[in-house]
Parts: sequence; structure tokens; C-alpha cells
Amino acid sequence: AQDSLSCLVAPPAWVHQRLDAGFVAIAAAVLSAAEQSLRRKGIGLLARAQRHTLRICNAYPSGLPLSVATSEGVAVTEDGPLQYQQCDDFRVALKAGNRLDFNVGDQRAGTFTVSDLPSHDAILLLVIYRHDTESTAASFESHVFANLLNAQLAVIDTYKGREKSVLKIEDAPRGESDKHGFETLRFDTVVAVNQGQYGLKLVGEKGKVLAEQQFGALNRESYVILRTGVEDASNKYKASLVVFPKTDILDHAKAGAAFQGGLLALVLAAAASVGHRRSSVD
Repeated sequence: AQDSLSCLVAPPAWVHQRLDAGFVAIAAAVLSAAEQSLRRKGIGLLARAQRHTLRICNAYPSGLPLSVATSEGVAVTEDGPLQYQQCDDFRVALKAGNRLDFNVGDQRAGTFTVSDLPSHDAILLLVIYRHDTESTAASFESHVFANLLNAQLAVIDTYKGREKSVLKIEDAPRGESDKHGFETLRFDTVVAVNQGQYGLKLVGEKGKVLAEQQFGALNRESYVILRTGVEDASNKYKASLVVFPKTDILDHAKAGAAFQGGLLALVLAAAASVGHRRSSVD
């Protein structure tokens, strides 16, 4: 028998209760500079449907792929299921009350229910992962990205197990004489950084490097960084890192994009979370 528990997002949806007031204000009332200028001049704007991009990340450790569909039977992942540690963006018409069903292989892993949506264009992040080390129950994390000039990093911890580690970030050195120290990125935060190339290290006990990645951050882009894995009987899913989307900053620099390294170290808010609500499959 299957027992799935809907994960309800407190209003405003995709924004967790722990978000501070400053970030909620940004997320709820972001307008482009042009729109703000028109409003100041008293020029009305034609209403249009908001464009929401659904970004789904599969952090649920399994050898079986993840498929997602609405409760009305519309396949979200119709172009192909998501493998473990894979993320992708989807254009799907969502409204309050919609349910998203997540299946791992042929088994229901969980159901996510949307209680509300932001009133502006936005990327809606939804991450599925293991609830604990013993069962196959699933949990979700969600977040709505604000429209900012700088690159945003949503840093989310989905790892389940006893192994302790911290996430370090540095400006990627461009030569032996151009090396910078690492700074700590706290899990379950959203951080704004300058455009540039960066290095990530997942550092465990006694300074052991468990995983590392290089990635490029572009202005106005929104990124998700995940610590994934589970400590279970299979011992197959070690703690590791996922970064999405992958950007080659050097290609953009060659094309004339401005290149500016250096961390802003600006923590905007705690990453949105659905709060470890449980969905289980027997």
C-alpha cells in the first residue's frame, strides 16, 4: 500500500516561514527598472500571465529515475525522467492547489502541493531527497529566487547520515600567484556573489576533501548547490556536490561579458524549506 503525504507550502508559496521580512519583500514585489519607471510616471501596465520556471532537482538516492506529473496527469518530465543528482528547468502552468506527484521508478515517492504562487516572473526551485537513512520516505525543499542583478546561490543540504562536513568557496585562481582563501558557505542559505569563476570544496573531518567542483556564476542567474547522499546499507551514495546550472564563465568573458571576481558574502535569507514533511512508500 502507498501512503503519500502532501507537502503544503505556507503562503506565500515557495517562501518558507523562516525567511526574513527583507527577502519576502524582495520576492513579493520585484519589478523591472522599466516597469518601476513607468509606474512613477503614472503609466499603467497591461496585465499578463506571470512566467514561472519550475526547477526540479533529484537528490533522492536511487538507481531508478525520477518522473514528475501533475495530479491531472500532465507529465512534467515528458522529455525524460531525472536521474539521481540531475536538475532541469520546466515550463509548466501551475496554480494554487496543484499537486505534483513524484515517482521513483514505478513507486510513488511523494506528493508536493502548491498553496500559492508568486505574483511575478520567477524561478521556482523544488528539491526531492531522502527523509532519513532507514526508510524510502521523501522530503522536499523549495525556494523562490528573487530577480537580482548579482548571481544567487541557494545552498541546500540534502545529505542524510552521520558524516559531518562544511562547504567552502573561493574565487577560482587564474594562476599560481593568484590564490585566495576559502570562505565557508552555510547550508540552507541564499548568497549573492559577483560574476566570476569559483571553486567549491566539501570538507569533512580532519580536513579531508570529500568532493570539489569548479563553476562559473553569471549576473542575473540563479544557481542551486546541493550536498547530496545518504548513509544507508548500500553504502553507494557518498556525500557529494551538485551545482546547477553549469556555466562556462570563460566563454562569456570571451563574448564580451563583464568579468568580476570576489565574493559579496551577502546572505539574503535562509533557503526556503518545506520542513522535512514526510511521504512514504511501503
